[in-house]
Amino acid sequence: MDRLTAMEVFADVALRESFSATARELGLSPSGVSKLISRLETRLGVLLFKRNARQVVLTAEGRKYYDGVKHILESLAELEDSRIETSEISGHLRVMCSNSLAKHILAPRLAGFMDAYPALSLEFVQCRNDLLGSLDPGVDIAFYSAEPRSSSLIVRKILSTQHVICASPAYLSRWGEPSVPEDLERHRCLNLSTEAPCTSWPMRCSNGQMMRLQISAAITADSSDLLLSLTKAGAGIARLARFHADEEIASGSLTPILEKHNPRYEQPIYAVYHTRRYLSHRVRALLDYLSRNILTSERVLPANGDAGPCDSTQAACDRLSWAI
Repeated sequence: MDRLTAMEVFADVALRESFSATARELGLSPSGVSKLISRLETRLGVLLFKRNARQVVLTAEGRKYYDGVKHILESLAELEDSRIETSEISGHLRVMCSNSLAKHILAPRLAGFMDAYPALSLEFVQCRNDLLGSLDPGVDIAFYSAEPRSSSLIVRKILSTQHVICASPAYLSRWGEPSVPEDLERHRCLNLSTEAPCTSWPMRCSNGQMMRLQISAAITADSSDLLLSLTKAGAGIARLARFHADEEIASGSLTPILEKHNPRYEQPIYAVYHTRRYLSHRVRALLDYLSRNILTSERVLPANGDAGPCDSTQAACDRLSWAI
């Protein structure tokens, strides 16, 4: 048995947790994949996967073996990259992210990327909240404001952003401006439905202590763009990413509120991608370009130097904030 082929098939099964899905991806039969894994287990003398009717899951021994295999395959991918450094990077790159991240972070920087790599084509797909902790095998790289918990993925923090609590001038004129966090209980608040059940916002009390204020959302939405439109229309008060709200604040369409009570917590934004061979040179080209061209500012920050959340509940909520 070709050991490299066996490792590649094993790594793909570990990623997809399915013999049949790996078979479809690699052009093999499900029985062929199953037999290959069985022969690998026999050679190693350990059980690599727990099998049931719906999926296969790594055992503790399988996880240890996967960590080593992943390192080997990544090293091979780097060797492949070194062979094409002087050649033109080409092919297709499928990118998953929210509309908001695509519009405000990626789109302003992609013209230069396409100029640098004219033989590359890009395809953008909307992020899926049901993929929390995983990544669609058909996607090359994703950008999320939540860190997937799957150890089969590579996760790289690329920047951080802050949030602002704001409302439209019309809403504040009609309902008044809250002066302390507790005043929000008497206002209509808007929230991302992807943050449920995290219906609380981090706040700084007058005495400087951190708290989480429970929010009873009058309207929830699974899109930051929709949340922004609702806020501009006077539907209520929202907590938005600064890069999302800055333009509207500058134009006067939105007014920041409770600024002294809004902690300067920096939310990380991550690049997430697989370890598949022959792909990393395209992924790396995009990552390196973005790293060089993401502007450092008060509101969009580089990956280092981000402050921690105000408490562990914030971290739990952030894991659900995929539609920033």
